[in-house]
Parts: sequence; structure tokens; C-alpha cells
Amino acid sequence: MIEEELGGGPVLVCGSSFGAVVALELARTRPALVRGVVLCEPPMPCADDLAAMPQAFGCLFDALVAARGGEAGGAFFLQLVLGPAYDQMPPRFQVRAAGEWRAIRADCLALQRYRPRYRELGAVTAPALLVAGERSIGHFDATLDSLSLHLPDARLVTLPRAGHMMQAERFRLFNQHLAEFAGI
Repeated sequence: MIEEELGGGPVLVCGSSFGAVVALELARTRPALVRGVVLCEPPMPCADDLAAMPQAFGCLFDALVAARGGEAGGAFFLQLVLGPAYDQMPPRFQVRAAGEWRAIRADCLALQRYRPRYRELGAVTAPALLVAGERSIGHFDATLDSLSLHLPDARLVTLPRAGHMMQAERFRLFNQHLAEFAGI
């Protein structure tokens, strides 16, 4: 249901990884619904004229799927994005997450076509909390820096000793920043 159907006011939207792209798009296209947005390492380009990910990544992903099966492609993606946190996941979660390889590939293809429209982000009225993990892959740094320059009311925080799964790795610190931002 959307806010108009529920009769409530604007909400705080929090998105991580692919979900951060969705949260940003909501803040950009439906600003009346959003009172604040928390974006945790959105996997998108730092400029509209750049690809979200190198085309070679998709080729390698597809080659792994063809040669060793979908789960190998899923595991490759997760190991790349999550780093050491993937190895710390219980094996059953690794298997379940890698088994979502079709959704991972579909999301990657959608991200290749998506453009953040950085010039339009100046019209976003909601404050934004941009969250980075200190141990995350460097791809996210440029995107978060660009977002902090283009969103009018953005604050960037980096969680020490955290990676892309910052909400699990440093949950107390993450929750502290989230509560402070939300005014709880």
C-alpha cells in the first residue's frame, strides 16, 4: 500500500545495497512520501555517464554460471561484494544466498540500465544519511561521495571495522546512527 492509501505522513526509508537504489529513486520521484532516506552503499555509478559495473563482470558471472552452475556465479558475486563477511556467514546462508543467482543477475542487469540522474537530486527535499563500511570494496566510496555532493541535505558516515553487511557486523553502531538520524 502506498502512503496515500494508508493516510499517514511521510516516512523514513532505509535501503541497503540494491535497496538503497530503490530508496533513492523513491526520494527522487515521490518526495512527498519521504521524510528522510538512509542509503547504505548503493551499487550504482558515481556519475550518470558511467556504467554501474564493468561489463566484464557480467561476462565473468555468465561464464561461471555456464561452466560451474548458477550457484558458482552467485557465490562469486557475494564474495566480491561482501568480502570476508561472506566467509563468516553460516554455510546454509551462503548456499541460500548463492542460490539466488538468477535474482542477483537480474538486479545487476537492471543496475546497468539505471541512471541516478544526479542533476535531479538537488530537488530531493528529504535529509539523507549516507552510510559506508570502512572495510567495504572501494566502488561504494565514489558513489557515496557523489551522492553527498548532489543531495542538498546529506550526511556521510563511515562505520569503522564494518563491511557491506554493516547492519549485522556493527549493528549497535549502525542502529545508533539510524536512531540519531530518525530523531528517536
